Amino acid sequence: MTTVCAHIGLAKTGTTSLQYALQEHASSLAGQGVLFPGGTHARQTAAVYDLMGRKVKGEELPNVPGAFGRLVSEIDGWAGRRAVLSQEILALARPKQVRHLVDSLRSHQVVVVVTVRDLARAICSAWQQEIFQGHTYTWSEYLSALQGNRDGTASAGLSFWVRQDLLQVLSRWEERVPRENIRIVTLPPAGQPHHLLFDRFAKVLGLPHGTLNPERHGRNPSLGAAELEALRRLNVTADAEGGRPQHHQLLRPGVRERLCGDDSRPLMLPAEELGWVTERAEGLIEQLKEREYVVVGDLDDLLPTEPTTDSRRPDDVTEPELLAATAHILQVITREYGVAWRRYQRLQRQLRGGGDEDSGLTDRVAHSSRSLGFRLRQATIEGAERNRLVGWAANKYQRRKYPSN
Repeated sequence: MTTVCAHIGLAKTGTTSLQYALQEHASSLAGQGVLFPGGTHARQTAAVYDLMGRKVKGEELPNVPGAFGRLVSEIDGWAGRRAVLSQEILALARPKQVRHLVDSLRSHQVVVVVTVRDLARAICSAWQQEIFQGHTYTWSEYLSALQGNRDGTASAGLSFWVRQDLLQVLSRWEERVPRENIRIVTLPPAGQPHHLLFDRFAKVLGLPHGTLNPERHGRNPSLGAAELEALRRLNVTADAEGGRPQHHQLLRPGVRERLCGDDSRPLMLPAEELGWVTERAEGLIEQLKEREYVVVGDLDDLLPTEPTTDSRRPDDVTEPELLAATAHILQVITREYGVAWRRYQRLQRQLRGGGDEDSGLTDRVAHSSRSLGFRLRQATIEGAERNRLVGWAANKYQRRKYPSN
């Protein structure tokens, strides 16, 4: 019998980093008796979409119909000790879907794994995600919605709490999985070594420390407050012009990671909000202790910490900060557009079959020679900006060749 570890979220708790670490180490994990069924995060996502009947416009995945059954068949055929399925939208599974998953794996032992982080960081991360999804809430509007105020956006508040209501999620899964088979993995507090989360997750899988440490970090990197405010204002324009889908597709694939910088003011919960957030966190910890779940980490990790740096509100951005962030965004988008344009040009050449006539060897050699000469001249001109000696020579040549009088 295989123990199937169903990692169900919560959202914004390092799930993406864990999923890509599992994918990266799939081969070595199999050698240690742990299966990552499907072999990729995309295939596991397709299986969960199939299970839940999920279809998101703009995120259509191939081979979704039947994907969950194929995943179960792979687990059934596994002779190792463990398998791990990881997809955070499982936290949103309805009782019928939970029952279907557990019943489909009835010949195995199902262990539910839930990763949890402190509410302060979860709120900041969720607001950032809303901005990247094209929404236009200011920080103040978002916080108001989370607190259930009438001037807040009801959908934003509901969306957050549905995904972060840990006790409700656990109660739903406990209807089919015994409490002793539930594991809560806490994210280390801010400032702790990055590998601690991977080590804690490895412990759940019965693996030694260091097994899941990824070679590349930052799958869902955080932006600074100024970049987020600039993007939010861009969203307002895109939303007014009906361009949200295109805007979203531009930002999501590669722009997000390239916008991150160490110089940006980090997104942190202001000290003025710590009171109600801490009260909620303490209440959650108390109820988790009463239920006596197996915890990997420390429940005190769920307590928010006092900000030690600039604790201005995230949307309290100065004009110089906003100007620098906007310039950075334009630089990144321009670079991404250039890459996309070159790919488009290559595709067009392929579709045209490379031209109407094939170039002969002599023509290609001559063209390469001309291209080399052009690049050398271009490099010389550009080098004049960076090298004093080349600059001196260029100025001397200009005065001789193009005298001013």
